[in-house]
This record gives sequence, C-alpha cells and structure tokens, in this order.
Amino acid sequence: TEFNQLNHVFEKMHERIKQDYQNLKEFIENISHEIQNPLAIIKSRVDLLQQNENLDKSQAELIQSIQSNTIRLSNLNKSLILLSKIDNNQFQVREEVEIVENINLHLENFEDIILSKNILLYKDLNKHILVSADPTLISIMLLNLLKNSIYHNIPHGNIEIKTELNKLTIMNSGKELYINPEDLFSRFTKSSNKPDSLGLGLAIVKKICDYYKFTIQYTCKANNHIITIIFK
Repeated sequence: TEFNQLNHVFEKMHERIKQDYQNLKEFIENISHEIQNPLAIIKSRVDLLQQNENLDKSQAELIQSIQSNTIRLSNLNKSLILLSKIDNNQFQVREEVEIVENINLHLENFEDIILSKNILLYKDLNKHILVSADPTLISIMLLNLLKNSIYHNIPHGNIEIKTELNKLTIMNSGKELYINPEDLFSRFTKSSNKPDSLGLGLAIVKKICDYYKFTIQYTCKANNHIITIIFK
C-alpha cells in the first residue's frame, strides 16, 4: 500500500513538472514573439525619421542611437530564443553537414569586412569534416566563430583556419584578454575592449558543442587567440 501511495505521488509530481516545463516553454516562445513585433515597428518608425531632411545633427545622432539599440535588443532576443530552443531539444533533425563547405560560404560573406580591416587570412582546409547534426545549428556555430575571429581582431591582424581529422582550429590575433579564460563561453561575458558586444556569441557556440558532444577548447599564445573544436 505504501509503495502504491509513493508511486502515485511520484506520478503526480512527474506530471506537474512536465506541465510546468511545457508552460515555461510556451511562455518563452510567446514573449519572444511578442517582443519582436514592437521592435520591428520601432525600427520601421526610426527608418522613416531618418529620411527626414530637416533633422539637425543632435536629432540625427539621437535617432541613430535609438536604431542601434533597437537592433541590439532584437539580436539579443533572437540569441536568447536560440539558446532556449537548444535547451528544449528543439533541433532533432540530423543531416550530414560539411564543415569546410560551410566555412567557405561564410568567409565569402565576410570578405569585404576582412579586406577593410586589412586582415590576412590563411586557410588550410584540406581535410574535410562531416558531422551528423542540424545544418542550421552548425551554420550558426561556424558563423559565430568566424565573426568572433574578425570582430575581436586588430587592424593588419591575421586569421588562420585549419582542419585536421575531426578537428577545426581557428586562430586570430587580438588584444589581451581581460577576462578569465574559463568564463569565455559563459553568457554575457565580454571583454572591456568590446563593451558593445552582446556577450552571447561564444556562449551559443559552447551550447551547440555541448548539444552534440563536441569538445571545445580555448588557448592564447602571444596574443593569438585559438579556439579548437574536436568533432566526435
């Protein structure tokens, strides 16, 4: 009798936890969607204001500040939605994804930025890597890694990208890291050199690696920052 009563209690507890989880998931999805709508309206209104030819310098600067912060808030919302979806295991689709192919596609889009900062790019992508994963998540992971290597680089710096057997290494020159390396992949961690950063790019990379049980490592040698991912 006591075991039956205990089992009944556990079943009720399990159903309650399951329902709470579902309610939380729906709440996050709903509030994220509702936030995006007013942000889109604000952005469109600001775009209209910027077209006004009668704006003085201070008004134009104020409108530009509003637009920048609106875009920042929108990106923050999208990043938090992504992290929530990964936590909720909403990326169950798996396909064979080619790492080198994804890297080259992203580098094409970053070409103008790399040239404008006079960054030297070295590629050693002779080893092709295939992973079984959601293509969107792998693309986001590589995008954030490459963006990080460019954004935190220095003028006339360098980026080296190398693939080996089930291993990707991205090394970039940059300023000294003013945070604990152990905190590098934590949410909202950002260097004092880049206060306008969201501090979520590498947190998303780490979350995706954990999701697929990839190993990610960070080292620094003579102000060269090295991130290595080992695909299992």
